[in-house]
Amino acid sequence: MDTLYYSPGACSLAVHIALEEIGRPFDTVRVPIPEGAHLRPEYLAINPRARVPALRTEGTVITETGAILSYLADRERTSAAQALAPEPGTLARARFQEWLAWLSSSVHVAFAQIWRGERFSDDASAHGIIAETGRRRVRSFFHEIDAKLAGVANRTHALEEGYSAVDPYLAVMYRWGHRIGEPMDGYRSLERLAHEVAARPAAQRALAREGVTLTT
Repeated sequence: MDTLYYSPGACSLAVHIALEEIGRPFDTVRVPIPEGAHLRPEYLAINPRARVPALRTEGTVITETGAILSYLADRERTSAAQALAPEPGTLARARFQEWLAWLSSSVHVAFAQIWRGERFSDDASAHGIIAETGRRRVRSFFHEIDAKLAGVANRTHALEEGYSAVDPYLAVMYRWGHRIGEPMDGYRSLERLAHEVAARPAAQRALAREGVTLTT
């Protein structure tokens, strides 16, 4: 059985929702980052990078949100109802990977600039400048995301082919926008996608277990 290590409302929420979509039994281990649980020896033995998510599966541990989502999408391809990504080797799959890579390498990093200035400079006096740079980048990325979504025919999924594991990852970013006080009603296409995700039974179960909502 898979075991997901997560912190409530962190990027691990995207994996949590994907696991609920799949429908297989899985265990969860709460690793609340605000309490420093990610820095405790028992979790560092799971992921020495001290980040969530981590997924224990098939006798090993996978880390990094994009890698876990891709793994789950490929493993569960036997059921169309559980499909989380387009078929490998297709242009649609490349777009799927493009979204995941960009969200993790750019959008997520901009939020880290806001919340985790110490990752970017040992000089505490520079953290305010780093945070403000992160806020500008987040706004720019949200405008870009909204424009991308507006170009998709039904405007409720990142991919034209339909729901994929990119969508809950985007919903997490939408939630984080609320956390930093960004007026998220200014990004109507992203808002619509996030609420579509939150309305899915799988997302409702994950949000309830983590004790969070799209806006808190």
